Amino acid sequence: MQTSDNNNVQWYSILGFCNLYGIKLNTQLSSRLGKLASKEFKVRNIERQTVPDERLDKVYTYPHALLEYVFVQYFSSLAA
Repeated sequence: MQTSDNNNVQWYSILGFCNLYGIKLNTQLSSRLGKLASKEFKVRNIERQTVPDERLDKVYTYPHALLEYVFVQYFSSLAA
């Protein structure tokens, strides 16, 4: 899922971001990445957006740049 705000910042759900980059996603990985993204939002004092979801009722979306940061941090920690 992708949306844009008034500043043309692209916001993505975890699944939408993974689909954009061809990253295979399972429930466990989605949960971990969502928790990391939410933690970064709290640290940066940014308000999350939500979009409707057929399976989960609603999902959170995050700015593209923040998701890039979270994914790099997560996958770098696996390689270390």
